Amino acid sequence: MKLIKAILFTLSLALSAQAFAMTDDESMAFVTAVDADDAKTVAQMIDSGVVPINEKRAFFGWTPLQMAANKNKIEVLKVVLARKPDLNVRHEMSKNTALHLAAINGNKQAVELLLAAGADPNVKMRAGGSIVRVLRDMGSTELLDILVKAGAKDDGCQDEKCF
Repeated sequence: MKLIKAILFTLSLALSAQAFAMTDDESMAFVTAVDADDAKTVAQMIDSGVVPINEKRAFFGWTPLQMAANKNKIEVLKVVLARKPDLNVRHEMSKNTALHLAAINGNKQAVELLLAAGADPNVKMRAGGSIVRVLRDMGSTELLDILVKAGAKDDGCQDEKCF
């Protein structure tokens, strides 16, 4: 009897996980919509539940917010922000947030939108580095000023090589 219960429990978990799985076609449609800055399609896919707002698994660890910020897709970024995603999700490998990605890529408008929505400028990057250090090393003074005014601190890794 315990074996049957265990099998039924395992099957129920597997079936419930499948109910939330995105198909390859849906994943490609979403990525294509983000690339085209197609806010309407992105909104429909998120609102219908096809793409959960903080989904990472289908996009190699990137959330919709990180994808929009990284690619400087402002209309998509606005749509995603309106749906209240977790603003400070860190990519599992790179440890970058949407704010880090926007800043590193020089996306001033995306940085401003993310900060206005409440993104934390002090979330540490890989190896404990701060976005302030990265922008300073890159010579990106305009974005550095914006982030410092928003409260970003240069309190991360201070070694010669942090990354």
